Amino acid sequence: MNQLRLKVTANKLETENDVFTTSGSANFDECVFTFDSTWDDLIKFAVFTFNNDDFIRVDIDNGRCNIPATCLKREGMLRINVIGM
Repeated sequence: MNQLRLKVTANKLETENDVFTTSGSANFDECVFTFDSTWDDLIKFAVFTFNNDDFIRVDIDNGRCNIPATCLKREGMLRINVIGM
């Protein structure tokens, strides 16, 4: 399993390691987030966009979520955003 480690500080999202996802890794790769205190008590979601197509919202549970299989079926640009409510 590849773990893409992401650090969220206020409104800034940055990678903490050099792991890359690859097409064909469906249901295998995950994001592991660390959040600063500004995110305390918020419900957190990751929003994935692949090649500027549809958005896919995934719950972040205990700082983790799987990268949606539809985002890893073919080559392209994967974008990750985080939302707190």
